[in-house]
Amino acid sequence: MMANKDLSKLKSKYDNFEMKPKKETSLKKSETKISASKRRFLVKLEEELFSEFTSTDWIMYFQKKYQEANGRSYVIVGKKAWSTEHSIYKSLMKDYSPKDIKLLIDFIFDSNQDIMPKLQAGSYLFSAKWIQGVYQSALLWQTGDYKTKAEIKREKYQSSIPEKRNREWVKSDELIKREDEPKVLPKRRKKGKITF
Repeated sequence: MMANKDLSKLKSKYDNFEMKPKKETSLKKSETKISASKRRFLVKLEEELFSEFTSTDWIMYFQKKYQEANGRSYVIVGKKAWSTEHSIYKSLMKDYSPKDIKLLIDFIFDSNQDIMPKLQAGSYLFSAKWIQGVYQSALLWQTGDYKTKAEIKREKYQSSIPEKRNREWVKSDELIKREDEPKVLPKRRKKGKITF
């Protein structure tokens, strides 16, 4: 009987509380809070002010293109990784115009390039070891002359196949001329005796 009394006290104590359903939010927390640098980037991108991009803006542009191409985020983890990314884009900004940097990033994600699968692509493709090849390919892509390795191999293979000949015999003027000329047999060499 004592247990029933305790339960009734608990019930009366919690009768005032109601279970409220969770508020449904359409946006995630990460989508609702945008940093000041991200807002500045979005404004520059919307107005296409690529000449005013900083290294952080170029990193965000790369992340945006990666997200569009792969459907997943390009995550940079750790201070060292961020400093590496910044140094890559700062060296790009010294050597290339903003138009060229945009072309490089667009080439990686918008073309049918076979330098690196889009899912494995990273800013390292713009480092000193890769940049010349990627830049030359991007320029070719811009003019419409870029060919993947598979397309080049296919062209080489097609060019190595000889043309198919017509197997039907056709009497041509060249053959008629040869028939009219007398046949000249090559002179036979006389066999000599072999002496020891």
